[in-house]
Amino acid sequence: MWKTLSTLKTERDYEWTKSEKTAAGRPITEIVEMGISAPFLATDCVGGLFRELKRHSSTGSIKVCFVYSLMAYLAN
Repeated sequence: MWKTLSTLKTERDYEWTKSEKTAAGRPITEIVEMGISAPFLATDCVGGLFRELKRHSSTGSIKVCFVYSLMAYLAN
């Protein structure tokens, strides 16, 4: 999975902070690594990752299946 993700490139520049950026044309795994190394940016990184995965899936580069569970919410 990681090997496949590392072949996919970002379409646009992402500026997480004034000093932290991911340039267009970089592997999308850099977005994941940014979210892991800077937890305060994790939600922004998830959004960027989803945007890139959506773009790659719409061009046919990859197939994506998104599954979300409401079980924990319904149990409360």
